[in-house]
Formats: sequence, structure tokens, C-alpha cells
Amino acid sequence: MDDIIIPIEENSGIVKSVEITGINASKLFELALSFDDLEVAWYAIAKAEEIGESDSIVKELLWKSAVLHYIKCFGGDRRNPLILGEVYGTAVKSATECHEYFKLLRNKFLIHDENVYTMGGVTALINDGTKINKIERIDCNIILSQTSDSQHIDTLKMLISTSLKWVDTSIAKLKEDLRLEFELKSYAELAAYPGLTIRVPLSSEVTKKR
Repeated sequence: MDDIIIPIEENSGIVKSVEITGINASKLFELALSFDDLEVAWYAIAKAEEIGESDSIVKELLWKSAVLHYIKCFGGDRRNPLILGEVYGTAVKSATECHEYFKLLRNKFLIHDENVYTMGGVTALINDGTKINKIERIDCNIILSQTSDSQHIDTLKMLISTSLKWVDTSIAKLKEDLRLEFELKSYAELAAYPGLTIRVPLSSEVTKKR
């Protein structure tokens, strides 16, 4: 099985890329994952807004993706999930109410169809008596609540935008802290650090944690 080697930028004066470990490096990596998810969420919701009702199926797919990628940053199996109080500061009370709504929307409707946002039933269409058969056909009627309206979109955009700004600032600070820490080391010490090598995972490792 091949490994993935992180390349070095050409013509940059950089002679080696070394791996950094430790608490701050771990936090930085998890924040980078959250930033990536939030960027996907922002792109998806912007595209959903742009498409509007011209393609309702694509709009719903993008809307669902935006909600899922946003909520993913605040819990689940992520080692260092974002904390609402840190991200939203003095606005945490109102933001928490909105966040919890989208979390429930994800868990109870968008993913699992558990709540009353999904309704409907099975109906028999009865003929007028002029045909041999009394029943024309059996229909399945599915009624889904509309959650990708402008009010929902605007609220989620506010949450994503605030989160992106906080994560971006936090990443910049951690990067600078790590840069200053490693700047104190000698070239000999820096050269002794190994490079970052990433092993390609196997399909059998789909349940294995990082």
C-alpha cells in the first residue's frame, strides 16, 4: 500500500517539511477540518440560494449538505468540536437557539424522518362506477415541510459566517504560536524532525478512528 508524501513548494527557499505534533498542532488540525466543512456549507447554501426554485431537487440537496456540514463542526466524533460559547461570544444565547433548531432539523428530519415535518399516507383512488374495477390505483402521498425558505437560509448563513470568521482567526493565532515556538529551535533541531507521511487507508478500516 502506497503512502502519500506531502510535497514541498518549488522555488520557495524551503528545503524540508517536518511534522508538528502536540496539543496545539492537534487543535490546529481539527480547526482546519472545521474550516473546510464550513466552507463547503457556505458554498452549498450560496448555491441553493442562487438556484432558487428553478431546480427544487438540487436546491434541497444543497440545503441538506449545508446543514449537515455546519452541524458536523460542533459535535459527533470530532476530537475537538467547536464550542458555541467560544464561537458566538455575547450572542451565544440567541445563536444557541438557532443552532439547536438546525441540529434537531438534521437529526429528526433531514437524516432520519422521525418528526412531523414528514407526513402523508397511502390512498386508494375510487372510480365513478363506469369501469370494471372500482379502484383506479393506489397512491403514496409524501408531504415534506419546506425548510429551505429565505428565513431558514438567512439564519443558517449567519451561523456559518460567524463560525467561519472565528475559526479563521483561531487558525491564524495557532499558526503564529507554533511558528514562534519552532523559530526558537536551531536548524539542527528542526532537521531532526521527520516529515509528514500519510498512509492510504484500507476499506476494512472504515470504522477505525484517527
